[in-house]
Amino acid sequence: MKTFKNLIGTAFLLFIISCSGKSEDTESSSESEPQASNNASCIFSYIGKYDQLLPIENIQKHYNIDLANARKKYQISKDVKSQVRDTYMYSWKSDRTKTVEFGGNKMVLPISNQIGLKWLGDDLYKIMDKGNSLASFKAFYKNVSKTEMQAALSQAEKQVSKDKNIDEATKNTAMDMAQGMAKEAKFVEVNGVGDAAAWVVSDNSLVVLVGDKTFQILAEISADSQANKNVAIELAKEVLKKCE
Repeated sequence: MKTFKNLIGTAFLLFIISCSGKSEDTESSSESEPQASNNASCIFSYIGKYDQLLPIENIQKHYNIDLANARKKYQISKDVKSQVRDTYMYSWKSDRTKTVEFGGNKMVLPISNQIGLKWLGDDLYKIMDKGNSLASFKAFYKNVSKTEMQAALSQAEKQVSKDKNIDEATKNTAMDMAQGMAKEAKFVEVNGVGDAAAWVVSDNSLVVLVGDKTFQILAEISADSQANKNVAIELAKEVLKKCE
């Protein structure tokens, strides 16, 4: 079990580095820091109260959920510091499936519909360290070329190789997993929502930046990514209205 956890952790680290194109060098940026601290503080005040920030009636304004078939999933973390990574959503069965490959074997898995809110106040974009939140957000949520991705993966491999606790087999398997995850990482910039926003195609989620805080809207309700994105944008606006 420990080896498997190490493998997943290593793969995730490699994915983050390759996806964001982060290297050992940091770049300065002329991007201006968003002036939205009051709104950011207001949104962050809903920690542990995600369902009040995006109540079901606001969701149903833009997507009519049959509550008889939907299940609310929201378990508030006991540790307050961990509540930034909570997920509040409604889910129900769909007729969609996806095929995943692991260790040379393919598996067909069912996909559930899900809609809601997650990760209020924190996000992985901060690893970019570009001097301010807006620049870091845009640097993280950008699509990289094949050449850039390979260069970043090479840099990531060097960093992981320094860890004496990761054996060669684990590293190689993790590299394969990371390459697969990085290839699927595609982002679409969304204008007019918060200080910046990005649609994460593979996750059907919209990440919204407000000041130095973020929140994510989940909207995996159909096979149409554009339709999912449109609903997510409207839900993000509902969240932002709470703190106008």
